[in-house]
Amino acid sequence: MASSGDIKIYRSLNTGKGGAIDTATLIVSGNSNNLFTNLTAATRVAGTDEYQCIYLKNTSTEEMNDVFFWLSFRNLENHTVWRFARGSSGRNGTEQTIATINTAPTGVTWRELSEIPFTPMISTFDAGDIYPLWIWRHVEATVFSDEHFSVKDDPCVFNGAFRISAGGTGTPGTPPGEEGPPGGGGNPPPAVANYRMIFVGDEGCENATEDVITLIQGLIDALPETTPILLCSVGDHAYESASCWTTAWQTFKDQSPQVRFISAYGNHEYEESGGINPYKTFFGHSKTYYSQTFENVGIIVMDTNIDIDQSSSTQGDFVNQALSDYAGSSTIKWRFVVMHHPWFVDGSRNEANEFNQIQEWHQEFIDNKISMVITGHNHNWQRTHQIGYNSGNPLNAPNIIDSTAPYSSTAAGLIHVVTGGGGHDSGTGLYQLPSQPSFQAYQSRQYNGVWVVDASNNGATLTCYFMNTDNSAFDNFVINL
Repeated sequence: MASSGDIKIYRSLNTGKGGAIDTATLIVSGNSNNLFTNLTAATRVAGTDEYQCIYLKNTSTEEMNDVFFWLSFRNLENHTVWRFARGSSGRNGTEQTIATINTAPTGVTWRELSEIPFTPMISTFDAGDIYPLWIWRHVEATVFSDEHFSVKDDPCVFNGAFRISAGGTGTPGTPPGEEGPPGGGGNPPPAVANYRMIFVGDEGCENATEDVITLIQGLIDALPETTPILLCSVGDHAYESASCWTTAWQTFKDQSPQVRFISAYGNHEYEESGGINPYKTFFGHSKTYYSQTFENVGIIVMDTNIDIDQSSSTQGDFVNQALSDYAGSSTIKWRFVVMHHPWFVDGSRNEANEFNQIQEWHQEFIDNKISMVITGHNHNWQRTHQIGYNSGNPLNAPNIIDSTAPYSSTAAGLIHVVTGGGGHDSGTGLYQLPSQPSFQAYQSRQYNGVWVVDASNNGATLTCYFMNTDNSAFDNFVINL
């Protein structure tokens, strides 16, 4: 089966100034000066723009569908800017030749570093196909001093710079990375965030759980200490008495105030030895349902193990009041609901809509501008399009309000997420999934990991994606206020 590793990167002829592919010069990630030469002090002072043409080649024996790629670097030289562009000649074309390395190619559109594509860059990439790309290094003119610059800091390494995801020979519409091996694809996370929210569920006390904890710590460490982070579990923690879980996850409580750690309550918190009390003590909860504000987000955490009736339960009264409070707030711009039991996709191991959550709350949540409902219980990953309530068939045929990102928070629909890959099950033990229904945007039972929401643009833009324990991200989409 074809994977992203089958896409190789080659120089073009004419020392990278364009023309045909140079199949004798494979660009190997991590090798110094494999694309540009080191910058000299004189170049730093004067500034420069340099261009290199490379080719991607499908070296497998299979067709690839929906190939995504983007440019990212681990270490940037001071006062440099990098961009990339698709070649003007297109797939299997011979690219234009520029006069010198300082001559800009014509007829191309430049993309910024780590700009994440929302549509495939190459829809069909046959075996043996090639695809030209340009890399642009801009060096700002500045006064050189040893205090600011060092040749040692300028390795000019093409750091695997194109991160690629590609389907194999699957059917069109397969989500990016779904068919490749873990770590082989998916869209990357954004480089920065105003704040970050990490949602995990169904964790357990397994080896895979330890991998998920390591992943979460990496997502925290990747941001400045001044960046607020919310860690939220959708429930089902230990699958046994609580001590193994509370011991392992205490590390995130210890990182307060940067990290705020909250949780919903799953059925295993009620079923296992010791019950829910150790978890209530761990989180400092007096009740198993509550509301929480985080930056410009209002979060309602529901307990689907107890009565959720909208009009006749204590919890229902609480949720309605919280919705009203959020509606009257000038500071709450986003509204999320978290609960353990999933709403959609029957055919996984656990029943969807087990307590008629959809009939009880779907329309009410839409009327009150809830953007996301985040759940677990099924040990896999799922995400719907933006969907509205269909009273005629609420479980199997919700109305698709918008199926194309970027979404808008003002649309009359919500997005339902299942993030159940927290570690209790892994590999073939992850729960089966039925054929993907039309209202579902993404589903996978291949990975352990978390669902991440990064806020940017002063909290007006949310970039959402699943992240697996090999640090690959999948199903990247944006929703705006």
